[in-house]
Order: sequence, then C-alpha cells, then structure tokens
Amino acid sequence: MNRSILTAILTVSLTSVGTAQSAKRCPGVENGLRDFGDAIATSGVLKVNGDGAQAAYTPDNAGYIYLANGMNIIENGRSMECKEQRLSLCNRLFAEAVQKKFVVGSQEFCLFAIEVASLGENALSKCPDRDGFIVGNGKGAPKKGRSVRNIQGGISETYISTTAMQHMKSGTRAQLDALTVPALVAPKARGNLLGALVLLRYENREAFAIVGDTGPAFTEGSIALHQMLRYGELKPPSPPGIIAAEERCRAAEIAIQPPYMSRGDNGRDDQCRMDGKAQGPANVRAWGNIGTVKSPVQIIVFPKLRVPMNGRLATVELTADYIQHLASRTMDRARIEEIRKCF
Repeated sequence: MNRSILTAILTVSLTSVGTAQSAKRCPGVENGLRDFGDAIATSGVLKVNGDGAQAAYTPDNAGYIYLANGMNIIENGRSMECKEQRLSLCNRLFAEAVQKKFVVGSQEFCLFAIEVASLGENALSKCPDRDGFIVGNGKGAPKKGRSVRNIQGGISETYISTTAMQHMKSGTRAQLDALTVPALVAPKARGNLLGALVLLRYENREAFAIVGDTGPAFTEGSIALHQMLRYGELKPPSPPGIIAAEERCRAAEIAIQPPYMSRGDNGRDDQCRMDGKAQGPANVRAWGNIGTVKSPVQIIVFPKLRVPMNGRLATVELTADYIQHLASRTMDRARIEEIRKCF
C-alpha cells in the first residue's frame, strides 16, 4: 500500500479514536451544565453578588445592591417582584415605610435577602409564595447593621444582609461577607452544594471559592471572588453611598474600580462624559460583571470537596486564604485539566 495512503488512514483512525475518547470523557450539556459525577462544569459571564457585605443594603437605597433585588412587595396577599412596572412603586412605598418605621398602616414587603426583626412582641410572619419574612404594617422591620463610612465622608446606616450559608467567626455564627469570602452562587434547587469547593478561571487567572449562596444560577460571585479573578488579591472596598450631581466625576468617583461602579439613578447609564461632567447624581454599586460570551469565566464545582459543615453552617471561619489552602491540598490538578478540555 502507498505509504501516504497508509499514513492518511492511520491519521483518520487515530483522530476518530481521540474524538470518541473525548466524547466519552465530556458529558453532554444539560441546562448549561456538564455533570462529570465528581464535578459540575459551566461557563459564562459572572455577575456580582454583594449579599452578606456590611453595606449591601441601606435604608436610603444607596448600598451596593438595590433594595428591590432583596425584596418583593405584597399585593392582595401575594408576593410580587419589585421590577418593571412595580419598581418605582416599590421604591416609593418602601421609603415611606422607612419614614413610618414600618408601623401598622405602612406597606408590607417580603424580605428574602435582609434579616428581619420583630416589632414589639409580635412573632415574625412568613412571606406568602416564597421564602422570607414580612416587614411593614407592624409585622416586622429590617434589622439594622453597623453603620459605615460613605463616599461623601459621612455615615450611612445599613441593614443586615443574609446569605444561604453562614460560618463561625470569632465563635459566633455570621453571614458570609461578600467583601472577604470568595463565594459562588448556586441555583436554589442545588442548595445541597453549599460548602463545596470551586475552581474558577478567567483568561489566565484562577481563583478558588466555595458555593456560599443560592440564587437563579451559577452566574453570580461575591465581590471578593470578582477581585481574586481580576487582580489576584483582595482590595479595600469602595465606600458606598450617593455621589451628588455636583460631586460627580471627581477623584472619589474616578478611583472606583470594578467590581464596583457608579450608576446613575435617572434610568440611564449616566457615566462621566469627556467634559468631566455627568447628568445627575449616582450611587456606588457592586455591578461590574466579569467575562464575555467570547471570553467566559470557566467554573468547576467539586461537590465531594467541602469545607467542614454542619447543615448550612461552616464550622470554621472562611477566608480567602483558608479556601485557597484547602482547595490546593484537595483538588487534583490532572483531573482539573481533563475537565477543562471539555469547555
């Protein structure tokens, strides 16, 4: 047989074998996920999840997260999302409830990302249709957290932001702080993954994290996780708060770095113009997503590799260093590279 023909046949055969082995090694994609048994892999744009941060939510709606993201409005006994046509109504009625201190007669809201405190001797009331507790109309109020220094140099009050998972900090049960704990959000239906170790890769940088909260999908990560993927280290948080129109585009705003950004509340992406001015006031938000469709963040969750857990409580204090040390000792690098070939 002609040598060139034989070489071509062998090449085709070896390529076919390699393709078959690769197909066997890479499970099919279902709902955007590849389930390897010992790992779950996905990729995409990673949004910011600021839940658990001290300044995640504030009474004046100037925290890292819009209040509407952590609550529903209760209408006719139903829990309705605060978005689209209800957004302005939610914001206005919640501001009124804050002024009335959530007493009887104020609007009722369902809070599912903010801790709720009872008013007087009344027991907390569960939300209709979903998890969470009711505030307003004398049934409860958002629980206040510690005050923080804001971008104007003043003091802002805060609400305690909750996470699906907690950890032990200084001997006390605490929420996972989005500023210090690299954490990934898992779909609510996969709450059994809380505490699992995660490897993420964006371009040429890797970061270790844990599954620390639940939400819509594997598409959100804590502020700390975003910083590890962007910079390879944690950076000081940007002070939250409102930037008045006359203070826009000055040093304090220019110094804001992703995953933080200033966002105008006038319904437009009101960024600083070439003339160094903006249209109106803005707020400091945790909003700078990372990754694109062409260059996504790769995410590998290892369900069998976990931090020490008791239910939804990590029995140790979780820090970026602790998570990185544990992941480095327990993750199999060869296995990681096998999985990465399937992206």
